[in-house]
Amino acid sequence: MHALSLLVVAASAVSALSLSIPNGLSDRALSHRRQLPPRIPTGNIQIIDAADVGNFDYTATLTNAGNVDQACVCFKTINANGQLGFFQGNEEFEFVLTANGGAAAIAADADSLGGCTCGAGSVPLTPFGAFASTFFEFRFANLERAGWSDAVASATVAGAAGFDFPGINVCAIGMCSTINSDGTGSNAYLPGYESEDRLGLNIAPRPINFDVTIAYAG
Repeated sequence: MHALSLLVVAASAVSALSLSIPNGLSDRALSHRRQLPPRIPTGNIQIIDAADVGNFDYTATLTNAGNVDQACVCFKTINANGQLGFFQGNEEFEFVLTANGGAAAIAADADSLGGCTCGAGSVPLTPFGAFASTFFEFRFANLERAGWSDAVASATVAGAAGFDFPGINVCAIGMCSTINSDGTGSNAYLPGYESEDRLGLNIAPRPINFDVTIAYAG
């Protein structure tokens, strides 16, 4: 069992669907066709109060460890209109994590696929409109994986665009996927790791909450 980077999933989606790809999306960003899913997961995501995660089976809690407010967006990898969700305007929702411990949470259906990303003041964008900070990527109770869930920290988009990327730490049941503020990391997709495999957290079928630290100092 393994987690996939958003670039891998995007490539799979482009192969599986007739999608409208924004001008300027490089071939490199669509070249990682290691796995072609038989279909795109259809589960939805919603923002909830962090105190309510116990009322849902599949959740993630995002907490701002930094001293400035963080603007965040969450998305389905392929949205209901068949668009790549990690481009500006295609996200599911946006919110702000206040400085020094502000928290929010998302709840997801089974068989959902997507991610969240944040930036100090605003989420940075590539010239062609892709979100380009560090990502928390997730799959909850994936049908093709017999109900397994997975999550991973990723900086491949920011790295490909030549941007700095803030730290992020994604943890659950004693495992973590980490990108440090100095650009190092462990069990995560760092720039240039697009062809790597078996990174991230892999969770056997069960309710799960991923604990995500934004602006992680490392």
